[in-house]
Amino acid sequence: MLAPVDETQPKELAVNALHLTWLLERGRGGVHPLFDTHVIRRAVMNAPAEMPEEDDMLPRLQRHITDLAALPTLADQRAFILSLSDGVQDLMVLLYFRFLDQFMQGRELTLH
Repeated sequence: MLAPVDETQPKELAVNALHLTWLLERGRGGVHPLFDTHVIRRAVMNAPAEMPEEDDMLPRLQRHITDLAALPTLADQRAFILSLSDGVQDLMVLLYFRFLDQFMQGRELTLH
């Protein structure tokens, strides 16, 4: 479960938390608006047998996640993801599905 938004947080953080919740709610229903179907398919087909830990993925993706969160629209975010290398796209998809799994199991999401 996502932690409640603290009203003392900057407005951008509150908006990003709501956007993340919206994305995960769509994901729970099988709709993944950030990613094109072919990107998801490729990431799943190329996924390593043993998934990397979040602590291994996050440092590689932190700048991209920050840049993604700064974009104002879903269309801009989708275009940004498509501009990344295939390997980075794959990691973004895998991290998203890890968060989605945590969300669906009712665990608090952690972004360090």
